[in-house]
Amino acid sequence: MLKKEIEVKILTFLALLSLLLGINYTKVKHDNDVLQQELQQSQENLNKAKSDVEYYSNQYNKYRELSIELENQIGVYSYEP
Repeated sequence: MLKKEIEVKILTFLALLSLLLGINYTKVKHDNDVLQQELQQSQENLNKAKSDVEYYSNQYNKYRELSIELENQIGVYSYEP
């Protein structure tokens, strides 16, 4: 009888341990998936910001060149130290 009780306790312990390990694995996997999604979103936002910077930099350079051309055409020169 004592041997059977010990076997039942060991099996119960192993079942609970397996359950806890399964829950822990699921939580870690979920956390990892969430972090991967956040990383991907951050990379997309960074790429969007980079393209915005390039666009506005190109626009600034374009209008600066046009402004210089216009100044030269009408004879107005900006003050440059």
